[in-house]
Amino acid sequence: MFEAMPSPRLAALLLLLVAAPVQAGAPAAPKAMLGSWVFAQDGEGSSTCTLDLRAHPVIGGFELSAPARCKQVILEAEDLYAWRMNGDGALVLADATRRSMLVFRKDASGAWSTTEEAGIPYLLSRPSRPRTAQEAMAGRWNITALGGVPLCQLALTSDPRGLSGRVERAGACSTAWLDRGWTSWRKRGGDLEILDARGRVAFSFRQGDIVTFEGKVAGNQIVFLTRP
Repeated sequence: MFEAMPSPRLAALLLLLVAAPVQAGAPAAPKAMLGSWVFAQDGEGSSTCTLDLRAHPVIGGFELSAPARCKQVILEAEDLYAWRMNGDGALVLADATRRSMLVFRKDASGAWSTTEEAGIPYLLSRPSRPRTAQEAMAGRWNITALGGVPLCQLALTSDPRGLSGRVERAGACSTAWLDRGWTSWRKRGGDLEILDARGRVAFSFRQGDIVTFEGKVAGNQIVFLTRP
């Protein structure tokens, strides 16, 4: 027995659907959506990967690139093939047969999330830009004691390299931390040194992590310099 061969007309139509997935005059990909997006399950500590939404037309919308590590986010990651915006402004991720796999909608905060009632919720967000060295140091800092007891609020300016700047009181301070004559700061090795008007080291903090410094006062009491 031989299976019936498709008619030439049907074969040509099938070839057209594969070779020419979009019609001439189809709308272009929205520029605001192009580029890298962080893809994750909705949950603290969940795995993430980076999707790349591209402008090239393909079956089901526009080209979507999902690296292998996206299998840690969704098991069917290798089926992610295309993306498109539907009529009500939702972002659809589809497979090569145009089947919608995930539908994201934008909420009031600007975040994109799936709205399916069943299954795992997913999130899409733009990659955050790493802070510059200057941004990491400039701004508000709090001095606190163990247990988070507030001692003083400071404001730091910073040079472009994040190595020195001015310091001034920026809020309430306990009596012991008032009028210390601090005027500037500098980084030296792993230390952040607070200087007086003569450029002398008045207090020194040792860096604990990227946003925390530790210092000691009389009696070896530990204090912390942290972001609010």
